[in-house]
Amino acid sequence: MKTNQICWLVLLLFFPIRAVWAQQPIEGTYLTEDKSTHVRIYLEKNKLYGKIVWTQDAVDASGRGLTDTENPDKSLRSRPIVGLVLIKDFILGTNKWKNGTIYDPTTGKTYAGELTLTGNKLVVKGSYLLFSQSETWTRLR
Repeated sequence: MKTNQICWLVLLLFFPIRAVWAQQPIEGTYLTEDKSTHVRIYLEKNKLYGKIVWTQDAVDASGRGLTDTENPDKSLRSRPIVGLVLIKDFILGTNKWKNGTIYDPTTGKTYAGELTLTGNKLVVKGSYLLFSQSETWTRLR
């Protein structure tokens, strides 16, 4: 009987550790749902960020690098799209990253966001007031 109790105790102690070890890190490079952009997700000072590291349309018709032309701040409209940080300040919640913002360079709008990793898929959800929209990004590396 005592051996049985010890076995259960060991299993109960081991289970939470195993769950933490099994959690896959979110950091990596992801392909957006429309397959046009690679976003590198990284941790900095215990917060999660994501920046564009490649885009299919990196240059305009005249061969110049694309810039953040839709930004509401006119002083930021000349910054390049590649290298642009669009996911900012996410903190780890229960099984998801939240309380951060997602910037959409195609519209110049910033949304409240939530990120959920399941296997090699990252669900990126942006919300404004009562409306929300999600995309599923695929891990490349």
